[in-house]
Amino acid sequence: MAMHRTQVYLEDDLVLGLQRLARQRGTTMAALIRQSARRLLEEAAEPIEPWGANDPIWDLLGMIEKSEPSDDSMHVDDIVYDYDREFRPASRVAEERTVYPNPNRPRRR
Repeated sequence: MAMHRTQVYLEDDLVLGLQRLARQRGTTMAALIRQSARRLLEEAAEPIEPWGANDPIWDLLGMIEKSEPSDDSMHVDDIVYDYDREFRPASRVAEERTVYPNPNRPRRR
């Protein structure tokens, strides 16, 4: 692991305390400061949650009861928006009736 030299200003009491502790443990002040810095960073680190763990989609699980298989894709608006076909806005009804041209069919001139 690469080391980077840095300069730190410490109060006299911190220097004396670190010197005394380093002598007792048979290590250096720099090693004590590195250990303390690592511990501080570990305490400050936020827990890593799996991606999507807070996604509100998980709240929907179990809301819909199982039923017989059906062609729900044809009635997705009724299911999602909970309204009947006859009460749909006019723009939605018109959109459903729109016939789009077939791109493979030759055009009349």
